Amino acid sequence: MRYCCQLLMASLGGFLHAQTYVVDAANGPGAHFVDLPPAVAAVPDGATLDVRPGTYSSFTVVGKGLKILGRAGAVVSMPFPATVQVTGTAPGQTVVLSGLTMNEGDTIPTPTLSLASCQGLVVLSDILLAGSVTYSSQSLQVTACGRVHLRGWSGALISCSNSALVLENCVVSGWYQPTTSAIYAYASDVQVVSSTVRGSGGGFGLTYGVPRPGINQVGGTVTLLDTRVEAGINPYYLNYFQVPAVDGSGSLRISANSQLVPSNAPPTMGVTVSYPPLACVNSASGAPGSSLAGCVRAADGDTAILLLGWPGLPQALPGTSGLFWLDPAGHYFARVGVLAGGQLLATAITIPPMSDLRGLAVVWQAATFGPQNGFVVANPSVAVVR
Repeated sequence: MRYCCQLLMASLGGFLHAQTYVVDAANGPGAHFVDLPPAVAAVPDGATLDVRPGTYSSFTVVGKGLKILGRAGAVVSMPFPATVQVTGTAPGQTVVLSGLTMNEGDTIPTPTLSLASCQGLVVLSDILLAGSVTYSSQSLQVTACGRVHLRGWSGALISCSNSALVLENCVVSGWYQPTTSAIYAYASDVQVVSSTVRGSGGGFGLTYGVPRPGINQVGGTVTLLDTRVEAGINPYYLNYFQVPAVDGSGSLRISANSQLVPSNAPPTMGVTVSYPPLACVNSASGAPGSSLAGCVRAADGDTAILLLGWPGLPQALPGTSGLFWLDPAGHYFARVGVLAGGQLLATAITIPPMSDLRGLAVVWQAATFGPQNGFVVANPSVAVVR
């Protein structure tokens, strides 16, 4: 493990040369900008924005890699029709948004965050949604994006089309006026990891609100890993509506530890369901001087290889259904072992106490192999030094 850490940190040269700029609404000592839009427009590709406590305007990232890291109390004010947008990134450009509070107001009918035509990795980590949105807009809209990782999200209505999206440790609920599903997946590869997904059941006095499934899928593949998906329940008509947990079309893959909770209906309708052997990877972000931790869960008796590295273009391996999000030239074996007794294979690396590392995104992933389950590629899990 020490060797892995040394190799990983030895390849940090390019990242450490990236410039960090301070955004401070109060224009305090050391500030380079007082608002986010001019900062985002002016800084070079690969830069880091350190956002101090204060209230800032919504912004758009176009065609550049950026790390926008909010400290406690950094709020993006979003009166209608404001939207935070990331668009047009190249394969090697990574965008990280972390630690920001999005104060939505009533952003009807625009999404709070919109990601479009991003070929590079986009990471949304611990974004707090605040405000009083009650209408049918989207908290997150993902369109034609190659790799999006969402961590620690608690919000409503995610729409994903023609994209690859991973949700980890999230709670997603449907809107109430009108009722909606929590996740709409159109021709996409969506992996939901260690999360809770709830369809809207009708509320705010909407006696005739029609409950919705937790996930509505049209084509593509949805994979549930250690996740609970619930159909909405209308409290006024508990036994009237028949609502599955997942409906639509396409392929739905479900891990043994996942739960589907319908309402007076089968668990799924329309989708093609399978229960293949699946391995689940989780990770935790950390600050400089702490650690980055990762773990994998798979079937007892399987050999697991836990990998850690830099983001790369998704790579398929012959005979497997999963994609590796790791750079082929920049990943390392973090730990290898045989799983037994329902235990996790886990490890951690120490983050050097260097503030310049803030915003660094690393990918944990795993491969498992067993005599019964064969070769399985686990989900990617992106951790951020914050």
